Amino acid sequence: SDAVALVEQIRQTALELARGGSAALSARETQAIRAAFDGPSIGRVVLGAYWASATIRERAEFVDALLDVSTHRLADRLAGSTDQAFVVLGSQVLPNGDLLVKSKFSRAIQEPTTVDWRLHHCQNALCIVDVVVNGASVSLQRRDDVAAQMAASGASIAKVITDLHKDRAGVTP
Repeated sequence: SDAVALVEQIRQTALELARGGSAALSARETQAIRAAFDGPSIGRVVLGAYWASATIRERAEFVDALLDVSTHRLADRLAGSTDQAFVVLGSQVLPNGDLLVKSKFSRAIQEPTTVDWRLHHCQNALCIVDVVVNGASVSLQRRDDVAAQMAASGASIAKVITDLHKDRAGVTP
């Protein structure tokens, strides 16, 4: 199916990004992964109630920073996995029309990790709207983190964006 093919393509691209290479190749791989995600939908979920009060510029900067962190975290998590370690278990159509691709990653010294990829239609193609790792939604986990950051920073979206950039750079915010 198209949904399974997209998940396979993103996994392969993330593996290539994790392996490194030229800056041009990394930029192309990063863009390919980012394009497969519905950034505005994910940003709306992650920013939660703060999305409504954010300016258009803040929304765009937030989505950009969020996709940057998410793309590189995906590559980092897939680093070291092999084709034999990744298995697509199946796919299904959800009641709301979204598609769910179920997969599993096996690693030598760890329990297998289940990864469910939720996709929906974006413009003329499928795109990923959430990833569920071992039963926990990455978007909802990030939303909880952002809510705590917003509370601690006096509801500063700019501070959250700065912290996302620090997270991407490997600096603990």
